[in-house]
Amino acid sequence: MQIDISHESVSGESYDMKSLDIGFQKMRIVKGGGQGEGEMKWVLRKDLTGNTVQPGTPFRHTVEVTPPFAGDVWFCIRPRYTTIRQPFDSQKSYMVTIRE
Repeated sequence: MQIDISHESVSGESYDMKSLDIGFQKMRIVKGGGQGEGEMKWVLRKDLTGNTVQPGTPFRHTVEVTPPFAGDVWFCIRPRYTTIRQPFDSQKSYMVTIRE
């Protein structure tokens, strides 16, 4: 599975990239959303040190991952950055269905 990623500065400040983690967790759809089952399986941990996101100049890259299972899952993407003030994570999770 190929994923194209674009990191952009919406705050107007520069970010130094640190790393990117991508994971999948089995889940089942329940009333009002999804419920995770088991642990998150991290399938990618990529060092991005040395890359910077500048205002108006996104950092783009492509990664290749293999989901560890099919069916309904939480797809999690967790980039890590550092600004002049502090380090921070920007984790996002999405409900997706992986086909075999």
